[in-house]
Amino acid sequence: MILHSPPNRWFVYIHIEREQPVLVHISEQCAMAAVNS
Repeated sequence: MILHSPPNRWFVYIHIEREQPVLVHISEQCAMAAVNS
C-alpha cells in the first residue's frame, strides 16, 4: 500500500508477519515505479 502526502512526501506501508506495519518514507521516483509496476 502506497500513501501520498502532498506535496512531496511518499510513504509505503510495509507489513512484516507477526510485526506491526511500518510506514517508510520513500522517494517519489520509487513510488512511481511501484505504482506503475
